[in-house]
Amino acid sequence: MTAQFQTPAGPSFRDFRHRRWTLRPQAAEPRDVVLEEMNHRWFNALQVLSNSLKSLRRPDGLSATLDERVARIDFQIRAMAALHRRLARPPAQNQTLETYCHALCIDLLLAFGREEIRPWVTMGDIAVSPATSVRVGALVVELLTNALKHGRAPAEGGAVWISMRRLGGGRLELTAADSFPAPTEEAVCPRMIEGLVARLGGDLSVQTETGYMTRIRFPAS
Repeated sequence: MTAQFQTPAGPSFRDFRHRRWTLRPQAAEPRDVVLEEMNHRWFNALQVLSNSLKSLRRPDGLSATLDERVARIDFQIRAMAALHRRLARPPAQNQTLETYCHALCIDLLLAFGREEIRPWVTMGDIAVSPATSVRVGALVVELLTNALKHGRAPAEGGAVWISMRRLGGGRLELTAADSFPAPTEEAVCPRMIEGLVARLGGDLSVQTETGYMTRIRFPAS
């Protein structure tokens, strides 16, 4: 469920002065996007679980018993199952897009075993069609996954801000930023995010300086 206290404001897109690239994807074949999304997501899930299983073969530095470490892996598997179950359908009628996306973030962080990272999700009263809400949810998951896997998330934790706002001309803007150290390598185009943005008929920009921020603009529906 959503936080019961005021969400602290994250960095704004204008705070990032160095633009690395801007992508305006062309329409993609729906079947290609769906297949790529499914396989990419399963790859991420299995990689996380593989890393967790490897931890059983070496001391974790915390003197955890084997039973405790197995229980931890079971907890991650359950979180991964909850994530995919939630992604399989749009939000319930009494659930806001903000609550839906926040729950997806919690599922993902638990699956990765990164409970110390706090997600801040702000979308207000924005409502979209069920189909669009599923794509937005998938985008939120991919953006957070990208930050955890390819960013420089510190071991001691951090914060990720995800927000959506209305623009003029019937468009919406989705942004994601984090408090992690700036990436050391040139930003590359995330193919999964590119495909999802194409399905929304939107455009995508990334800027970096003290961190990493992604901005996606697309027509409201």
